[in-house]
Amino acid sequence: LVASRARYTEREGLRTDAASRLVSCIAAEAADLGSGHLVIASATAGDEECERELEEEEEEEEVERQVPAVKAARESDWNYATGLKASSVADLDAAAALKPLSDAVVTLEPKSLSDISWSSAVWCTRNFLNTAASSPNTAELNQYLRPVGALVLFASGDVLLVSEREADQLQGTSRNAGAGLVGPGEPRLLTSSCGVADPPLMIDLCYACQ
Repeated sequence: LVASRARYTEREGLRTDAASRLVSCIAAEAADLGSGHLVIASATAGDEECERELEEEEEEEEVERQVPAVKAARESDWNYATGLKASSVADLDAAAALKPLSDAVVTLEPKSLSDISWSSAVWCTRNFLNTAASSPNTAELNQYLRPVGALVLFASGDVLLVSEREADQLQGTSRNAGAGLVGPGEPRLLTSSCGVADPPLMIDLCYACQ
């Protein structure tokens, strides 16, 4: 192997006379030490074997990361009309079962999430948090989190994260109350004919991020 490398280096013109003598010396010593031993090796075969092992390990990790299928949780309705004239989350129907985001992250992994200074103004409905009908291990709960698609802003500064269905229900309630809607591609307003001076604002994030 050393002799082969030496010939390659010489052929490519990559060594000086001093280096040539050193390589020749190393080749002679290696030949003496390896006398009587036969070693068959292929760099290409070794690389292919390593690649196969790496691929197998990656496939095993991918299988381990697969999230078990669970049944979706059934959402509970609440009085969505309270959302049309609320000035804060405190004015919403109690059946919405609101929870501060800072309390919700306590059940998630890693536990270091609790060390983050979450805003006390951000709240979640029970429907937003509960996505799976079954009860997976607490450590795996964050694998079933619902992505934020819509949120409601109140005059008090409170922010409410709602599920897709709740967003549709709030919008439908607003429409049935005779409220006007803004054009496509814009944030959706929750306005009503109740004479509310500063009604909540519902934002669909797929529009807000455009």
